[in-house]
Amino acid sequence: MKKRNVFLALLFSVLTLGIYYIYWFVTLTNASNELAPKHATMGGVGAFFASVFSFGIYQIYWSYRLGQKSGEMLGRSSEGGLYVLLYLLTFGIVPICMGQSSVNKALDLKAE
Repeated sequence: MKKRNVFLALLFSVLTLGIYYIYWFVTLTNASNELAPKHATMGGVGAFFASVFSFGIYQIYWSYRLGQKSGEMLGRSSEGGLYVLLYLLTFGIVPICMGQSSVNKALDLKAE
């Protein structure tokens, strides 16, 4: 697991026409599962294919679970509802950024 710069990840996602977004989605799912095992979901590759085969419906659930994992990683209450709302309003861009930010903070806390 490593920290990622959210701005650069977004930039690479745009420059590669979404290819980097897939990689980012998979690695973020795996990292958040490892840091918040109580709310773990399927692995990153499985989550990606579930999102594709369900035409994005699984990603709404994934966003909810990512919000729960963010709360668990940082010792706060679940943010699942907020993540779903932001997913619906921003087509999934803001929740993945917020999730990466939470993973970065959790890695900082773990290093201390």
